[in-house]
Amino acid sequence: QRRTSIAMAQLDAEQWQQWNTNGYFILRNVFSPAELDALRPPSNAEFKDPAGSAVAGLLESPLFKQCVVFGSPLTDEDPNVVVKLEGLGRLAPLAKAPPAAAQAPAGPASPGSDPLSRLLALHALSHHPKLSGIAKELLGPGAQLSKDKYIFKQAGGGGGFIAHQDMTFIYNRVATDMVNFGIAFNDADAENGSLEVAPGLERQLRGKHILPTTETKMPDGLCDGVKFEHTQTRTGDVIVFSAWVLHRSTVNQSDRDRAVYYVTYGARSDATPPLVGSRGSIYEDYYEMHRAWIEAGYPQHTDADHLLGPERPRPSLIPKDNLGFGVDSLQAA
Repeated sequence: QRRTSIAMAQLDAEQWQQWNTNGYFILRNVFSPAELDALRPPSNAEFKDPAGSAVAGLLESPLFKQCVVFGSPLTDEDPNVVVKLEGLGRLAPLAKAPPAAAQAPAGPASPGSDPLSRLLALHALSHHPKLSGIAKELLGPGAQLSKDKYIFKQAGGGGGFIAHQDMTFIYNRVATDMVNFGIAFNDADAENGSLEVAPGLERQLRGKHILPTTETKMPDGLCDGVKFEHTQTRTGDVIVFSAWVLHRSTVNQSDRDRAVYYVTYGARSDATPPLVGSRGSIYEDYYEMHRAWIEAGYPQHTDADHLLGPERPRPSLIPKDNLGFGVDSLQAA
């Protein structure tokens, strides 16, 4: 269903058809490789051996530590390697008083030489009018930035993830609908672990949760009968996909990196009651909940309701009748 007037529309009929049927479409050549190269965050080599570099100062900041995620042995990732940077908007207070070592080194100024400025410039990409405009077209005028993360997925072992719906994890406690934008910082294909999407299921899954409980991983084998297709993108392309669509990714076994910056917009339906003790934005609410969920040990559905305390309940915003939809009845269009 279209959410904006034709005069405001950025999407054409074919993109709407792809969205309503498959839950995703790809925008080609939105950004140039040069634009994205100027925004790349510090490399893993800098994180691994920060001594004497500007990254060292950032790593001393508690705010920055919240944004850095290292590999997990559970997904065969190196725990000494940074796999993603999450919630870069939280770094804004550092711009007012950056750690001394995080400032640009002495010498001629060069764009991107200051890692903090580069990370904040990368985050600014999440507010790009192309993305925010499409988000409002898909979700309605109330759509707002909800989260962002930069995935490194380095060559020779960058981890994958099992099939899931994004609305499973915390999304469902702060918004009623969300859309993701994956900005390709490298070419992506099956060889280096591109995003895989289950096509033809969006109409059946929109607003519905496959599992009976949220904040729960998909059981092994549950989606064995579901068809997935790789999405192929070139540097500068943007894949737009629904937070309800089933998707997954495999390990990057190639000799090519596959970095991507994911930007998520969300909206709350008009019928959603105000969240008690809301921080004022979906972005702030999401990261407060997300941090509490991790610190509590990743509790499932009902245990997660009071992560912020009994005085600030966060029950799932997915109607109970829409939980436990299952996969047996799924049929691709």
